[in-house]
Amino acid sequence: MPTTHYRHGGSSAGRTIACPSWRTLADTLPQSEGTSSDAALEGTALHNFMEAILEGDAELTAPFTCDETGITLNGDQHARATDAYCAWVELCQQYTVDEYITEETMWMNGDVGGTADVIAFCKDTTIIIDWKFGQGVMVEPQGNPQGLFYAMLAEHAGEFDPDATNLVIAIIQPLPTRAGSETLKLWDVPKDVYALFKRTYLKAISVGSGYQTGSHCNFCPCAPICPEKTGLAGKARRLDPDLTDDLSTNLTLALELEGWIKTVKKLAHDQADLGNKIDGYKLVAKRATRKWTDPEAVEAALRKRRGVKVGEFMTTSELKSVAQLEKVIDLAAIDAYITKHSSGTTLVPEGDKRDEVITATSLKEALNRL
Repeated sequence: MPTTHYRHGGSSAGRTIACPSWRTLADTLPQSEGTSSDAALEGTALHNFMEAILEGDAELTAPFTCDETGITLNGDQHARATDAYCAWVELCQQYTVDEYITEETMWMNGDVGGTADVIAFCKDTTIIIDWKFGQGVMVEPQGNPQGLFYAMLAEHAGEFDPDATNLVIAIIQPLPTRAGSETLKLWDVPKDVYALFKRTYLKAISVGSGYQTGSHCNFCPCAPICPEKTGLAGKARRLDPDLTDDLSTNLTLALELEGWIKTVKKLAHDQADLGNKIDGYKLVAKRATRKWTDPEAVEAALRKRRGVKVGEFMTTSELKSVAQLEKVIDLAAIDAYITKHSSGTTLVPEGDKRDEVITATSLKEALNRL
């Protein structure tokens, strides 16, 4: 899969239209190398798998390891890929697809570009297909700014002619945990809607001014420093002490404040994790979780111990956790089977008694200064 990142990309197209200034503000943030979440890595692996299948480089039923992420797909992931492929076959049959291209990187200039998962062609229709393997949010094709953005790029690249062909946005999102959900969802895009999107988007990136809060703020990197968001605290301080006067408005403000507080905390943690000092705060390790290295060996040892009843160390189906067992049993004899696993770091005031964590980035910078 291509890894080129453009200043204006498909995933942020809706945010750019709603809040044209976000991109300029984002440019002022310190650049973060960042780490991908497990969900993001899984999505990348599944996208790579679908590309390999459509290009004839992998078989749907064969084991697959993604070179980019190192992930070997498990049974659940294979099942979702199978559902996605079946939806792809259904789409091809419905539209009699003649040709398609996968992972096509297109651009309008150095700032505006992106990579479409699949673009399919038939006699009088161009179909923009987007694989969605996340299970947290249902994605709909209707009014989908990311799909319309890729259509705009395809037009610029000569792959789509809005005057001569119809446009369809297809979302393929396998959701096995949601009964009744459709894996394949389609939207026949009216020509005037596509034209309006293109005009609105191009105006937004050319003007690039104006802040507006809304649902598009949820994943915006600028939320912690956004003028509209940072003004929320001032509004809260000016509230009438009698909150019942306008409870609906105050509740809306409270919910917005909660979201803003989370983004500020995340930005501060991310910057500290990169080795950037946050005055008055330090990174410390979260409390380590303890786990059994060999549950079967622990169970066998406890079954042999005199005076210990099975119900003390077993639930109906499995060995109890370390924390549960230490309340009723002396674990000294089986301490070798306990491992401590850190669940990451957290940002705390400098007065906290825990030792500060030295990040890899800050250590590297310190070594470079020697």
